[in-house]
Amino acid sequence: MKGIGGYNLWIDLTKGEIEKRPVEEETVREYLLGAGYLSRVLYDSIPVGIDPLSPKNVLGIATGLLTGSMFPQASRHVVAALSPLTDVWGESHAAGFWGAELKFAGYDAIIFTGASSDPVYLHIQNDAVELLDASDLLGTTVFETDDWIREKHSRRARVLSIGQAGENKVRFAAVMNDRDRASARSGLGAVMGSKRLKAISVRGSGKLEVADPVCMLIYLFGDKALPCKYSFRGCLDAADANDDGSIDICDAIRMFRYLFYTGPLPRPPFPECGYDDTEDGLRCFSYRSCE
Repeated sequence: MKGIGGYNLWIDLTKGEIEKRPVEEETVREYLLGAGYLSRVLYDSIPVGIDPLSPKNVLGIATGLLTGSMFPQASRHVVAALSPLTDVWGESHAAGFWGAELKFAGYDAIIFTGASSDPVYLHIQNDAVELLDASDLLGTTVFETDDWIREKHSRRARVLSIGQAGENKVRFAAVMNDRDRASARSGLGAVMGSKRLKAISVRGSGKLEVADPVCMLIYLFGDKALPCKYSFRGCLDAADANDDGSIDICDAIRMFRYLFYTGPLPRPPFPECGYDDTEDGLRCFSYRSCE
């Protein structure tokens, strides 16, 4: 199935166990990842009438179907649990780089159950997933946590964490990512604090496959996205902006530059749409219509 990382992580903090579960395609099609997916998982997993700050609460973090794609503004993830602020369903969303990084590592969601006896953080680097001691991070701000983890693991890691409010289970504490991005609603930072989970760091080097990148580019930019005297509908080669024989994020970036750049048009391949005598094998009007 295209557009997904392919696996979810289930973390039992009480036992310190990590399980990778393949994403169920039927569930994705029905709930579309993100908040929809977490609503199903948490409904099935959280007992009725519990204290939201008890180990019986379940904390979920999930990406959306478009997270990590070339789609504009599709950088968000959602955090959800039984809210300690309202005692009902709580969800909060944030943007930044963290959600896309999780998808690039091969995961669509992380589900935390139980609670650790000691402070820990979760470190993810593609297939390598481990719970590590976070004693040195107690009392630190999210900025300090971000610096410490990236210095220890990778400057390119993306960090989601809580500060002192979350550690002390303040019922309106936020979950922060990329230093200043906030999942601020519902007090979900307090849930992280109750589980003694200080942070989640992610570094992913994979890529997201889009099922139909040409249709996505057409949806984004429409018929007039390129200086093309023919209709962009069905024209694969017109979408291959850098003429490398594939449709990917580089093509989207070049199209954005064309749309918003106020100076001269980018150099070819942005000619009028027509026969392209190159070795990439792509030919105009060789692609099916997206309509």
